[in-house]
Amino acid sequence: MASDDSPDLSSAIVSVHLICVDSRDNHNKFWEGYVLPDGVLYAKYGRVNYRGQTHAYSCGSVAKAQTKLQQLVREKRSKGYAEVELDRASNQTLNFSVLGERAENIKAQIRQLEMDAEIIHQHTIIRFDPEKGQYRTSLGILTVQTIERAERLLDQIVYAQGSRNRTTLIQAIEAYLRLIPMPIGMSLNPEALLGKYTQVENQRAAIQALREGIEEINQIRDQIKVTIAANQNANQNERSFWLSWGESDSVEVETAFEDSRSDCVSWS
Repeated sequence: MASDDSPDLSSAIVSVHLICVDSRDNHNKFWEGYVLPDGVLYAKYGRVNYRGQTHAYSCGSVAKAQTKLQQLVREKRSKGYAEVELDRASNQTLNFSVLGERAENIKAQIRQLEMDAEIIHQHTIIRFDPEKGQYRTSLGILTVQTIERAERLLDQIVYAQGSRNRTTLIQAIEAYLRLIPMPIGMSLNPEALLGKYTQVENQRAAIQALREGIEEINQIRDQIKVTIAANQNANQNERSFWLSWGESDSVEVETAFEDSRSDCVSWS
């Protein structure tokens, strides 16, 4: 059943987020599936960084919707899709007044992070979300682990450039794009994106800025923890909201799909 409605996806019982990057077929696509409490499987799909389309499957029960989701995930993985290696964002709003006398200082540090994020956005489609304290793309949240994998892939790209191994170069670039989305448009040409050393250095600058930004976020988190601990008047929701600001290091994996994940993204 096709649907233009937009349900509350934050209520999803299970969700899966997949990506397919394959320059041979000009693929740079995403697919997301959400099992909702009413037994509907809601799917979103399309080209990365574009709005995409949606489809709703009325399965009749949560159990049947989960079975349908597993079936679709198997089909997508057989077509070259892999699980997105990014965390997902939570929906929450923050109240600066909870931080009392430290509020203005923390605000200023967050504003500085927003300004520093411009160098990142010059070469990627990554945005800094000041309300969540996270670096995000349309696919999810970047973590230190993501950055470390991206750095290793940049080294592989430079090595492939030097060895003039086109197949290895394209595979390394495709793997990098699964982690760090770049402004590509409708035509995917890996060598035009990262076929030159200067282009790789631009990405290194963006990755370094991401690493420094995450370090700054962790310092702000420490300040927030001290402030919240001293503020006995904040209610539990406000405390939880602030203590989750900048939290993006842990990756939750749905147990139903753990067997289908791998440490290295494969391509067909």
